[in-house]
Amino acid sequence: MMAQSNSRSLQNLRNAPLSSGSIFENAHGFKIDNLTMMGQSTDNDKEAIRLLDKESLRGAEFDSSERDPPPRCHPGTRLDTSGEIQSWIDDLARTVSILWLDGPAGVGKSAIIQTISERDSESSNSILAATLFFSKARRHDPQRVFVTIAYQLAQKYPSYRAYVVDMLTRDPRIVHKSMREQFKHFILQPIIAKVLFNGHHETILIALDGLDECKGERAQQEIVSLIGQLVTEHPTSPIIWIITSRPEPHIRSAFKKLGEANYRELLVPVDSDQACQDVERYLHDKFQEIRVEYSTSFPTSITQWPSEVQFTKIANRAYGMFIFASTIIQFICDTAYANPISQLEKVICIIDRISVSESNPFATLDALYTEILSAVSDEHWCIVKDLLHRASTILALELVNICCVFSVTQAEAYAALHKLHSIIRVPEPEVAKVTNTGPYHASFWDYLHHQSRSGVFHLDRDYLHRRAFKCATRILAESYNPINNLIDKERIHLTWPLGQSYDQHSDIFRDMLEAFMRMGADVIEECGFDELSQFFQALCLTLPSQDILYHTVDLIGLAIEPISLKLLNWGLLSETDIQSFNFHSINVNKEMNVTSFGELDDLWPTLFEGGHSRDGFRHREFDIEFPDPIGRFMRISTTDTYWHDYESLGSECDSSCDIILSKCPDWKAHIQEQLATVTVVNPQCPVYILGNGKERLALMGFEFSDQFWIYIFPYVQPEKEASAETLAKDTKKSKRRRTKTPTEGTRRSKRLRTG
Repeated sequence: MMAQSNSRSLQNLRNAPLSSGSIFENAHGFKIDNLTMMGQSTDNDKEAIRLLDKESLRGAEFDSSERDPPPRCHPGTRLDTSGEIQSWIDDLARTVSILWLDGPAGVGKSAIIQTISERDSESSNSILAATLFFSKARRHDPQRVFVTIAYQLAQKYPSYRAYVVDMLTRDPRIVHKSMREQFKHFILQPIIAKVLFNGHHETILIALDGLDECKGERAQQEIVSLIGQLVTEHPTSPIIWIITSRPEPHIRSAFKKLGEANYRELLVPVDSDQACQDVERYLHDKFQEIRVEYSTSFPTSITQWPSEVQFTKIANRAYGMFIFASTIIQFICDTAYANPISQLEKVICIIDRISVSESNPFATLDALYTEILSAVSDEHWCIVKDLLHRASTILALELVNICCVFSVTQAEAYAALHKLHSIIRVPEPEVAKVTNTGPYHASFWDYLHHQSRSGVFHLDRDYLHRRAFKCATRILAESYNPINNLIDKERIHLTWPLGQSYDQHSDIFRDMLEAFMRMGADVIEECGFDELSQFFQALCLTLPSQDILYHTVDLIGLAIEPISLKLLNWGLLSETDIQSFNFHSINVNKEMNVTSFGELDDLWPTLFEGGHSRDGFRHREFDIEFPDPIGRFMRISTTDTYWHDYESLGSECDSSCDIILSKCPDWKAHIQEQLATVTVVNPQCPVYILGNGKERLALMGFEFSDQFWIYIFPYVQPEKEASAETLAKDTKKSKRRRTKTPTEGTRRSKRLRTG
């Protein structure tokens, strides 16, 4: 029987409060040895910076091309709010080091931070050190937040760069540790060691925009908590922080826990006189620009455009919300229509038709979204829904590969998106392989995901997940070659091929295998996957290979119902416990994988329930003290001969390494010691065996403290077990031959008589 989920323990896990223990305990008295300034770029320097770059959030900087053109304050607007922020930045006698800029969606928070960042960066006395603009569709991984900041700091401050290079040369796995550990290594320790800004300004600024778009409420709270503890316990820290977000209750709660004396809140008002005047100025200037750009569209009889009545209607309905005003302008000057006069008339019709209530202040904006989407044909809307999967499901793919997943050609994609450029960011074809589609503003997602607002254009998450699962099933089935019974990724059909220089087939195969195994049980049960029987037979033959070992974190999903039930029926999965598992059958000449997770989620306790923390498994100074031999496995030097590979396996994974045991000294003692450790923690810890050939994979995991460990062992079936299994299969076949239904007997007699 597969391990069942303990709903009470899972609920307790979800509701567990953030750790109250300070990460700053014992944060003194340490030293950083051999820290030298790098006068020239060394191999270590290049490798360390390359690692930071790889693990950073792409497009997070204020001047990133991915955000171009970014939202910025229109000249002469938002002077009151930006002026207050600038005064706080310039105030050497400021009493707090955190400024929380909050306000509802669409009031221009990102534009304010963008403008301040640009202005400061152009100053000869710039103190801007790092910026991170979150995006729910693209830049939301909390595990990469402080790596992203570290990368930007290393680009700007030579002393900090030398510190980071030295640290990552010693332990490159820091970039995959938990967020708290990363904060210690990349922010706290260099501040205490005073290596961050030698020879530079006494104050530097770090800005985090759109915290509410970072993935997970607990992660958002933890970011506030970590920064708050830093400025509280180290008041002389040179860093000042600006954090912007919507005024979500959980974020407000996190700030309140810091104490009102430790941060300053600045609200961006929606309907203040200044906000309304700013929007009117923006609209006036933009209408003038449109008239100049489309001068041939205006007959001489139109002396004023828009009319005073039209302008007043739009300004009043905007009510100080820049998102409304900017979307109106983008719609009116949309090049897909190239007729600003008729587009303006459509806007006025919407305003006249829609009344705004307190329950939905975005009613007019919603109507505008509906108007824009109504111009899209039903055929094209089906394609658009598929292309928007990235932010609505677990399919985190670029535009090129998302098209291949949903069998959409390049021409079909751009035709479907042709009339949506006013609300959706559409990448050019030459960058579509590294960029995805997405809305200009989060309010569009809010609209699509609330049926009461979007009506027929509602994106139902259940539908989207079912659609994604069926496409994943189709692609995995395509990869199976019935001629040789092997996996052949080149068989996957590409509707938008990039050419031989890109390993596109492998990327899509990996993403679809991951999507399949992480899909919800209700979706899997409803859709089914009987057509993948032969695929999994072939997959299990290649499980011990390094290529498939890349997916070891996701392979755990095979041991969860309902996938596990199918694999049991197909003879591809079996279960034993740790005390019965034959560790002598581990294939020591192939890679075993060890993976750790900093935060538990529903998946792991479901599989390996029963684990409990023990004394000794705790945070100690700046490292987690792991039980041996895992501590040795995870902290070995990259120069050791038994270290084979190291990879990041996703945002949930803290650390992962592949090890060839036969090259590891005293591996037998390590395994025996680990066996004893796991047995003490959980005597009934299950071990799952994947495959039905001689070579298989054994999966095992256990929990301690706030860490969860997974082991993937290459496993060679013992001869006795193989003989017993073969005998059992033969006996089963023999019974089926002897036990015939009356229908079968009748058919046989009839054939004999006929013969």
